[in-house]
Amino acid sequence: MTALALQATLPWTTSFEEDRRFRRILLQALLLSLLVGVVMPYIRTPQPAPDAADDLPQRRVRLITELVMPVRPAPVPTVPLVTAAPPPTPVPPLAPSVVTPKPPAAPAGNSPSKSGKQRCAGDV
Repeated sequence: MTALALQATLPWTTSFEEDRRFRRILLQALLLSLLVGVVMPYIRTPQPAPDAADDLPQRRVRLITELVMPVRPAPVPTVPLVTAAPPPTPVPPLAPSVVTPKPPAAPAGNSPSKSGKQRCAGDV
């Protein structure tokens, strides 16, 4: 008979093979980015000619200047829209009302006896 062996590792623990694969991929990515960073400054790109911006046709230049400089409308006189409201009338303070609590009414069947003790159901 074979015994079922349970692995006593946590789900977030990594094995040696996973660590080795991660380090290999990390090293490859770092070397590739280092290579790109070293080679990029030596790549020559063609610079645009300084007269290239002046080669626009005259009609387009005229159209752009007409669109950039719009005609401003005449200023509209401002009229105040909010008028002063009359001050609010003061409200007289309310006088505090005093309420006197009434004593609770005793039930009719449980009145105390002459001795000051209450009667029970078994007392005669």
